[in-house]
Amino acid sequence: MSVDVSSKVIKIVADHLGIVEAKVTDDSSFIELNLEYARAWAAVDRALKEALIDVNDLDRDEGVFYVNFSQEDEKGFFGRIFSGPSFNGEFKILVKEIDEKTCRVTINAEKEEAKNYERELLSQINQSLS
Repeated sequence: MSVDVSSKVIKIVADHLGIVEAKVTDDSSFIELNLEYARAWAAVDRALKEALIDVNDLDRDEGVFYVNFSQEDEKGFFGRIFSGPSFNGEFKILVKEIDEKTCRVTINAEKEEAKNYERELLSQINQSLS
C-alpha cells in the first residue's frame, strides 16, 4: 500500500479485482473499481457481507445499497459488555458506472450526525474488497 500524503490518495492492489483505488479528500471520499458494473456490484455486495454490514434494502438498477452501520467507542472490556453501540446510522452506498470498465463507490449518510462516519464505513468496505 502506498500513501501520497500531499493529495491524501491511498492505492491498494487487489489481484482478484484489478486495481482498487480509494481516494480521500476534504470534499469527498470514494473507491474506484476497475470493473464493469455487474462485477463491481457483486464485489461490493460480497464486501458488505464479509464486513458484516447490515443491508436493509438494495436497488441494483439504481446502484444503491441501503445499510445500517454501527461504530463502537473504545470502552475497554466491561464497557463493551454492558453498553450498546455508540453510533448506529443509516447510509446509502452508491455504485455508479463511470465508463464501461470503471465504477465508483461512494457513501451518503441519511442524517447529518452520521456524516462523520461515512469515511469509516468506506474504509470497512475497502478493507473487505482487498
